[in-house]
Amino acid sequence: MQLIITITSVTAQQIIQTPIVNVISPLEQNITIVDFQYIPANITISIGTKVIWTNNGPSPHTVTSDTNIFNSGNMGVGAKWNYTFNQSGSFPYHCAIHPSMLGIVIVTGGENFPPNKPTLDGPSSVKTGIAIRYTAVTTDPEGDNIQYYFDWGDGTNTGWLSEVASGTISHQSHT
Repeated sequence: MQLIITITSVTAQQIIQTPIVNVISPLEQNITIVDFQYIPANITISIGTKVIWTNNGPSPHTVTSDTNIFNSGNMGVGAKWNYTFNQSGSFPYHCAIHPSMLGIVIVTGGENFPPNKPTLDGPSSVKTGIAIRYTAVTTDPEGDNIQYYFDWGDGTNTGWLSEVASGTISHQSHT
């Protein structure tokens, strides 16, 4: 007797790791204030990056968002101030004391795309009572961990399997 097994679907899901609040990000970018200018004046960073401004100029300055999102207040000579950017977008800023001093922080990232459709390997027709091995593999565009779910099409499934690194092959057997 031969039994036809049709796998209804193999799905992969992305595991989103939520950052813990108040943990210092390893991503940092420094901007120096010197001679009445921000150096660099324009930067592009990733979400979660902490930008640290240091006033190495001869007089006090501020780091003031054009849209009131952040404001360092007066920074004396040698003072440091930082802000962590947790959303994407363009953030122009200026010195409230010296309005000709301008800068822009461009924050990229935060996009979250689903994993690619898994590639499945295994027979579509088998004899009853024989265990057959199937494999599935996929990748996530951002490199996030993924989980596999095999729906065997006969009313059974594997449930969501433990998370694995993007690109890891999952081997499952079904009788």
